[in-house]
Amino acid sequence: MIDSSQPAAAFLTKMESIFKAKASIYRAAPSNDDILEPAVLVFNDVPEKGYLTCVTYGLSFVNHEKWNKNKRPELLLSIKSNDVNWALLIADLASELRGKFPFSYGQRINLNKKIEGTNISYFLIFAPEIIESNQFLNIDIGLDYQICLTGIYPLTKGENDIIDLIGLEEFWKSDQFDLSNINK
Repeated sequence: MIDSSQPAAAFLTKMESIFKAKASIYRAAPSNDDILEPAVLVFNDVPEKGYLTCVTYGLSFVNHEKWNKNKRPELLLSIKSNDVNWALLIADLASELRGKFPFSYGQRINLNKKIEGTNISYFLIFAPEIIESNQFLNIDIGLDYQICLTGIYPLTKGENDIIDLIGLEEFWKSDQFDLSNINK
């Protein structure tokens, strides 16, 4: 269960309000930084039937030198799947990389292996597609910083190579790629 402190409860309430659904809550694997491991809020059938949308809570517990001192990210993944292991993977990534990786738009995370049963071996960091900027920016939950939801998108090695070739902007605007599809 997520820590019942005021900011955590405020974050949960805010996310359930944005997604108009109740969240199931899971914890990441125990972290190595002696800080409470991240949780992940899972919304089934959001934004539509057959999708899994999940949001971390815990990446923002640790600051990063490249972040604005008043804003910190949490990750938002929305994919065509019902497999909660994707949510746990994102929570574990947040736990492992918090304080070490800035999660800035355009960055990619190389997993150095394919996720079992898929061709996914990278994640792209960019703005969330399924909600409006007024919903994902500057979320106030009573802390001395605001949360900004940051999209994380599964990529194949081929898609990663295409971004290197044509650039992120052209890739992002192309209709040839479905970043919610994990069965590519």
